[in-house]
Amino acid sequence: MRILLINNLYPTEQNPQPAAYIKSQKDCLEAAGAQVNLLVLKADFTGFISKYFNYLKFFAQLFFNFSYGRYNLIYLNHLPNYFFVLFFHFPFMKNVVIHWHGSEIYAPNSHNHWLNRISYLFTPKRFYHIAPSE
Repeated sequence: MRILLINNLYPTEQNPQPAAYIKSQKDCLEAAGAQVNLLVLKADFTGFISKYFNYLKFFAQLFFNFSYGRYNLIYLNHLPNYFFVLFFHFPFMKNVVIHWHGSEIYAPNSHNHWLNRISYLFTPKRFYHIAPSE
């Protein structure tokens, strides 16, 4: 089974704390025999300029990746942060799981609230949606 994990952060040696859960998910899936590919933003930036440049690079990787249809499953985490980049790829994606949690459920500011609303409205209903039980 081929799985693509997409997340806007991934831990690095210099910065091991952010999004450690995505690394755990990858390790567990590989231990179960799945072939796992990552499309992630590595947390190796040190300042605002570096973070901004790395986000632009991450968005370009998302937008110019035309192999979404090759995966048996695509797992999206923190979708509102990159919704606009993936929007036109949605028709080619099959078996998509979106994990809604954190600021996607309770927006801390109006910017996040706006991004969440847009992504809720325009995300295909055929995708699988998971969220915390509370």
